Amino acid sequence: MKNKKNLNTSLIAIALLIVLIGIIVSVKVVSFRQYKKEKEKLEILTESILSGADKVFSGEKERIDIYIENYNEALFNLIDEPGDGVFLSNIDAVDWDLSVLSKSTGKVIKRFGINLPALSETTYLFDEMSSNIASSQTVYVYFDPMVWRDYYDKYESEKILYKRQIDDSFKKYAMSHPDSQIKFLLPIKSIKYWAGLSQSEFDAEMTEWSYWVEQFNNITNVQFYCLGCEEWLLVNDNLYKDNGNLIEDMTKNASSVTFCDGEYLTAPINLPIFIEKIETSIEKFDAGVYDYPHKSNSRMLFLGDSVLANSRYEDFSVSSVVGFLTGARTYNLSKGGTSATDTGNENSFVGVTRLLKDRSLPSEGYENRENFQRFYDEYKEGDDLFIVIYYGFNDYFCGNKLDGEGNTFYASVKTGLENLKETFPDAKIIVVDPHYVGYFEGGTAPFTEGGASLPEYISVLKKVSEEEEVYNLDAYNESDINEENMGYYLADLVHPTEAGAFKIGQFITDYITGIK
Repeated sequence: MKNKKNLNTSLIAIALLIVLIGIIVSVKVVSFRQYKKEKEKLEILTESILSGADKVFSGEKERIDIYIENYNEALFNLIDEPGDGVFLSNIDAVDWDLSVLSKSTGKVIKRFGINLPALSETTYLFDEMSSNIASSQTVYVYFDPMVWRDYYDKYESEKILYKRQIDDSFKKYAMSHPDSQIKFLLPIKSIKYWAGLSQSEFDAEMTEWSYWVEQFNNITNVQFYCLGCEEWLLVNDNLYKDNGNLIEDMTKNASSVTFCDGEYLTAPINLPIFIEKIETSIEKFDAGVYDYPHKSNSRMLFLGDSVLANSRYEDFSVSSVVGFLTGARTYNLSKGGTSATDTGNENSFVGVTRLLKDRSLPSEGYENRENFQRFYDEYKEGDDLFIVIYYGFNDYFCGNKLDGEGNTFYASVKTGLENLKETFPDAKIIVVDPHYVGYFEGGTAPFTEGGASLPEYISVLKKVSEEEEVYNLDAYNESDINEENMGYYLADLVHPTEAGAFKIGQFITDYITGIK
């Protein structure tokens, strides 16, 4: 701040000097009377400049005073009500819902409620924490290394302080508090941000990130989490503002879909893998892999069970992924626990098709009930309509009867498809076979006594799809979810993780874009 004040003072002096030179030149060609006029102008101008400078300095002083007041208040709150953990940031993280982090870790996490623009503040903060807060706690640091690097790069004389203040703050605290943990959370940035950097800019940023990791080699109570290197998070435009920062709703859920899952821990040995993931996504972005033909005039209905209905965050659902990749309006009518086999009520594929046929709403408490009304309000006859059907999981788990008399799986799928064709004669209907599941050798054996294997239910779906002349998409064999990668794509051997939802969403989108 002192350098900035000196710079402003220098600019004022230079401005005055330029004016003075002008006057001196003028004296040589004008009369003494004219010189007096110019001198009066100079005095007025000087007074005006200095008055403006005082206002600038006053504004800066006011801003600094407010910052110090807020900093001290945040520090006192931290010391007066210490928890098991502290959350710090040098970028905007005010919307992060730390209750999610507290719940998942079993720790009481306290927010240090002010961003830290320079490392010097953290040095003071850690000194106070060392004296006033329990020695065994976790410090979460959501930060962008470039913010602190850029701060010091502005002031040549302060560059030498950069590493020293890393040593005096984070490193000193980690080494003097071996029972504490420091978890650095590297920022989430969109693919558009990364792809918008030149190669030299990208290399400079990755060098800085690597520099921070290297500073803590062999300090075992310090870990780095890379929150934004997964493809499903990088390319989902729904999650980002125009400036590349996360939308408010996403930041509130960030801790539940990022570092608490334990998927993003990095260390010097695997930091190159992290960089490679971003580079791979950039290559795909530049190659137009995510440039799907937009279907902004299309509408898409999604009918299914919890595989479609359940998501910790709606923008990570399969239907949402298809929506943001295609630009279509999507309506997720799915409900957890339902099956294709007719139950006689709304809780089945047949039940949902009856509601659509009658333009009726499901009962209160029905998952995604509001999407029925939204569809009825927005859909007009003649609109380009896709209907994606994704049932069969619960039929397999419940051992529902494949064929024969009564409400069988075969009869129910057939009835549901006939209802849809009657209600929406021009719709493009896609029956998606269940993806691979982790139970009973990929579902190749019955889940219940007297039931059938998952491939047998899939055979029925294919048969009815052919009979009813609708599209069939083989997710079981062609979605690339299998025994080797199910731990990454499936949260509980059945329901997709965020990465799994993105994978399935891409798979469906690829198929839809090939339909004329």
